[in-house]
Formats: sequence, structure tokens, C-alpha cells
Amino acid sequence: MKQQQKEALDGIERSHLAAYGEHVHAWYRQLLSLSSAGLTLLVTLQQTYVPTEPRDVWALQLCWVSLGLCVLFSLLLLWGRAQTRLDGANILRKKRMDTSDQEALEMLRKTGGVYFKERTIFSAARYFQTATFLLGLSFLVWFAIANVGKT
Repeated sequence: MKQQQKEALDGIERSHLAAYGEHVHAWYRQLLSLSSAGLTLLVTLQQTYVPTEPRDVWALQLCWVSLGLCVLFSLLLLWGRAQTRLDGANILRKKRMDTSDQEALEMLRKTGGVYFKERTIFSAARYFQTATFLLGLSFLVWFAIANVGKT
């Protein structure tokens, strides 16, 4: 009975982690869409919304830079999701070739199936993606407030 309960709990935990992974990936794609569309519109339509004598033009320029960086970090994250799985497969293959299948199974059991670490660049990109998007949005709001009512 204990083994069945443990397997049930493991299954529930895995399903929550899988759902989390899908939602996080959707978040990456959503920020990629928002930042790339926003950047495209802001650059293309700048003649429409930038006054002839704008204040705090640096805020708009930083907005463009931030949204551009967000696009780059988003693409890095989308690539990183696939690359991390490939890294995991390679680590498992190497373990099986260097030792044995039994050793690989033992490694999986001990680590709960999480036997590899994500590359640092992908971990960092996760934080930078959200930060650059929020910075871009903040700079856009700053520019808009500084130029309200100007024509």
C-alpha cells in the first residue's frame, strides 16, 4: 500500500510540474509576442505619437532598447527549453555508456528524475526577459506622461 501511495503522489507531483512547464512556456511566448509587436508599432508609428518637441526622448529610446532585449531573451528561452532537454538526454546517454543502465536508473531514482541542471544562461534569461519587458513598459509610460498634451 505504501508503494502505491508513493507512486500516486509522484504522479500528482509530475503532473503539476508538467502543467507549470507548459504555462511558463506560454508566458515566454506571450512576452515575445507583446514585446515584438510593441516594438514594431512604436518604431513604425513614431511619427504619429512623438510630438515635434518631445520631452524625455531618452525614455522612449530606452523603451525600444528594453523591448528589443526582451525579444532576444525570449528567443533564447524558447531555444533553451529544447536545448535543456537535449542536455538531459546527453547526460543520461553518457551515464548509461560510462557505467550501466542500472546506474542510470539509480541516478534517476536518487534525483527524482531531475538529474541535470539548466544552463546558467537560460536561468538568467528567464529573469532578464520579464525585467526588460517591465522596464520597456515603464519607460513607455514615463515618455507618455512627460508628453501628455504636447502636439
